[in-house]
Amino acid sequence: MADEYYQFPQRRIELPADFAPILMVVIDTEEEYDWSRQVDRNNTAVSAMASVDVAQRIFDEYGIRPIYVIDYPIASQAQGFGPLVDITKSNRCQIGVHLHPWVSPPHVETVNARNSYIGNLPKELVAEKMTVLRQTIADNLGVAPVIFKAGRYGHPCKGLNLS
Repeated sequence: MADEYYQFPQRRIELPADFAPILMVVIDTEEEYDWSRQVDRNNTAVSAMASVDVAQRIFDEYGIRPIYVIDYPIASQAQGFGPLVDITKSNRCQIGVHLHPWVSPPHVETVNARNSYIGNLPKELVAEKMTVLRQTIADNLGVAPVIFKAGRYGHPCKGLNLS
């Protein structure tokens, strides 16, 4: 790993004593995959999204506005993003990006365990993958993502512009 990507400043954030706690519900919304196996560029099934409304009804009942962080297979297939369209348009959720590099174009890197962590990929390639994912989300859901969550416990590269 290139250490220069992980040079983030650390500082303590002090909140007022009367600051109310904030709960964020973030849902990893990604391709169906057997995580006991190796990553595979061909695993892009998203049929489980047909049931997202079950969870959303519970969120709605309790006034929870979840953040669905979606990866490229979800963002690019109607079966994946379709169930989120009405939820998004009715402002009952927010959308973020969830980068699984092995299934996100451009597909130029070798698919292996090391390259499944974005911190091991060239910064420029990660930026290209993020750009494609953000644009696909905008095209298919009509919103700009508000949060980024790296897949596989990855870290964004230093200086990567997510906007």
